[in-house]
Amino acid sequence: MATLRKLFFVIPLRNNYSKKSVEDIINKLKTMDLNITKEFWYLIRGNIEILDDVKIWMNVCFGNIQTKNIDSDLLSLALKLLPHDQFNENTWSIWTNLLKIESG
Repeated sequence: MATLRKLFFVIPLRNNYSKKSVEDIINKLKTMDLNITKEFWYLIRGNIEILDDVKIWMNVCFGNIQTKNIDSDLLSLALKLLPHDQFNENTWSIWTNLLKIESG
């Protein structure tokens, strides 16, 4: 039992942010100097294990990431196929499936 108790306190507990609304986390994000939109939260929340992950996704979406060995034709096709409608929970799968079909 002591070993189980010790193990329990060593493992960091993670919140399930994938179901949290922006209202649930907005104040905490503001204390971290992270100002995000409701739409951005709903876009990334399925990939958030800890709130610091929001910083990573802000960098992915808005930062200056250097790429190496990128297929410029695939990138052009991906940008061309990117939906122009409002993003929702189906946008990623629709977009990537279309990209798979079109790129062969």
